[in-house]
Amino acid sequence: MQWADAKVGTGEALNSGARTSIDYSLSTTGARYGSKIYSTANSGAPYVWKLGDGSTIKGLEMAILGTKDIPAMRPGGVRRIVIPQSLAYESLASSSTSDSPSNSNTGCGSGVGPIPPPGEAFEEYQRFKNIYCNPSRMYQPDVVLDVKLYGKR
Repeated sequence: MQWADAKVGTGEALNSGARTSIDYSLSTTGARYGSKIYSTANSGAPYVWKLGDGSTIKGLEMAILGTKDIPAMRPGGVRRIVIPQSLAYESLASSSTSDSPSNSNTGCGSGVGPIPPPGEAFEEYQRFKNIYCNPSRMYQPDVVLDVKLYGKR
């Protein structure tokens, strides 16, 4: 995983179990028609979850909580992270093989977020689905997330 801080936040780093909210911009390193997929800035609603609950990709949680090689983010911080498929959406392609045509708009199995909301960002969701939930794809490109951490909310 690669990372770079655009702005270092202040205050206490968050711990596993903390309710967390971020604004993010989701891009990919392997898109045919441009790299940007989705941004919460377009929706007006941040992505919210509880750290460590399993609902969010491992790479994003590692970038916020920190590892031995990556310092923990602090509220107000802005960080770009490049996440390899093994820490991102690798499991989505295999879980989407069980999708039937009747639920193709909600495809992507029961994967972990952040995923563009199909009802609010249908085109972005379809683009995401074609890149990360496609069992015919030979590989998944790295995920690029620009994250602004708000902290506990």
